[in-house]
Amino acid sequence: MTEPDKTGILLTAFGTSVPGADSVYDNIQQQVREVYPDIPIYWAYTSQVIREKLKNQGKPVHSPVQALSLMAENGLEHVAMQSLLIIPGLEHHDLIQISRAIQGLPKGIKKIVLGNPLLSHSRDLQRFAAAMMDNISPSVHEDEAIILMGHGSVHPANVYYSALQYHFWLCHPNIFVGAVEGTPSLEEILPLLQKNKITRARLYPLMVVAGEHAINDMAGRQTDSWITVLSNMGIDAKAVMKGLGSFENINEIWLDHLREIMGRL
Repeated sequence: MTEPDKTGILLTAFGTSVPGADSVYDNIQQQVREVYPDIPIYWAYTSQVIREKLKNQGKPVHSPVQALSLMAENGLEHVAMQSLLIIPGLEHHDLIQISRAIQGLPKGIKKIVLGNPLLSHSRDLQRFAAAMMDNISPSVHEDEAIILMGHGSVHPANVYYSALQYHFWLCHPNIFVGAVEGTPSLEEILPLLQKNKITRARLYPLMVVAGEHAINDMAGRQTDSWITVLSNMGIDAKAVMKGLGSFENINEIWLDHLREIMGRL
């Protein structure tokens, strides 16, 4: 059994450099703190690009390796490293390698357990779809579409977006999942909108924060932004600038993954 005073939680997110967008991380931390009031919580950003931007702004943030090193220096021997990523793609597999490399080093952390990202199993997909249906209010009309914009990945885990699409279609035919840098692409969604005679659309970021991709690729004024493309099709499109971390029922999925790994420390 682990000693409580030598146990820590490391929350690892992709990160954001958009002022104010990181407020959703405070929401996540608050929910974690309510469950584990006496366990120290550390943060790390997986994106080196984001870390460099923040460093230049005078707001340095630890990498996962730096955060784990600091936790070791502070005497922590057991770490629950919870991934706040969406799918088990490239960044998550980097966390797997980091946890394996650092665990058990002399005078370091004895045990590191990595928690799954948001969408990892069929039950996560089912639960996420149901939770987002509750968050989309008041309802979805026959001529209205809800489009969730994810980042996408070259990693095989990109298939989770298509799997999520299936679970949303079990809830409603006018819910669509797309990716900026992967599939399903917006181009693949457009014919389905025409087929369903969609005249209105609400766009949500399928990301933890409503950061640069949401601001530019989803809601920007440039010709290739999703909202512009839809508007040019005659669809009345509106962007809902709320990252997934804004929704308590979504954070609960991450929190359950954290509960699972805390039980394995």
